[in-house]
Amino acid sequence: MENRHTKCRPRSGRTAVWRNICISSDKRRKHLRDTLKYCIMRKLYLLIFCLLGLAGTLSAQSDFRLRLYPQVAVGANNDIRCPNNSDGTLLSLPGDLHRTSAAVFAPRVEFEYAYRRHHIMLAAVFVRENFTGHASEPIHFNQALFATGSSIDALYRFDTYRLSYRYRLVNRPKFQLELGATALLRDAMVALTGDNQHSEFYNLGVVPLISYYIGWTPISALTVYSYGDGLVSKYGRAEDIFAGVKYDVHPNIGILAGYRLIEGGSNVKSVYTFALYHFLSIGLEIHF
Repeated sequence: MENRHTKCRPRSGRTAVWRNICISSDKRRKHLRDTLKYCIMRKLYLLIFCLLGLAGTLSAQSDFRLRLYPQVAVGANNDIRCPNNSDGTLLSLPGDLHRTSAAVFAPRVEFEYAYRRHHIMLAAVFVRENFTGHASEPIHFNQALFATGSSIDALYRFDTYRLSYRYRLVNRPKFQLELGATALLRDAMVALTGDNQHSEFYNLGVVPLISYYIGWTPISALTVYSYGDGLVSKYGRAEDIFAGVKYDVHPNIGILAGYRLIEGGSNVKSVYTFALYHFLSIGLEIHF
């Protein structure tokens, strides 16, 4: 976890030194965060290439699928308090402020490799949403104070990267059931900008989840299915659930459509944050 707070101050000599120290520290933290993300993405790409190579070697018993979802997300609640104590103000981004658009573009990409009953999946989802408004009361956020009546712009970013393994327990022609686990990498950020104030809170961490898939194939070209990940603990919860259909227009191409729900957050000392998003998911599956 990381937070950053910057306050505009007069340009005096001592303040200039203070400002340079803060900027230098911010740059170091940003460099470390970007380096970590680069290392993780490089390993994900390496895993994808390894899976492609393995799929080619074992093509008689395995397959590789690419799914592209140009999703539309509609947000519901989105609450945050930083820090999660009396020094922080519980802020409802869509309630105390308001959304700049009713829906946002939130693309999702999935790679799945299957060998016999073993399924490995990589997924990435990107959510960005902007809010604006005026503070109806003093807002204490991440060591920054936004006075009553201040004009506030907020940015909420929630990017997730998932590595899942599922084992197909039931593999019948018309019914499939898989269970497994997911490692979720969460890269989230909330930023508030107001009158001479700007503060950001970063949240980067890995969360273990339970993963499932259930499918019903009434005819060879049509599959009704649901899959997702989820887990609840005393520190928070996370759910990513999809329900929809797939129709094969070609032996190697399928059309996907359905509803997805992503909900969850953290309730720890440094931050309280929970959000709920509804997705209209229409996508394409390519089978190699």
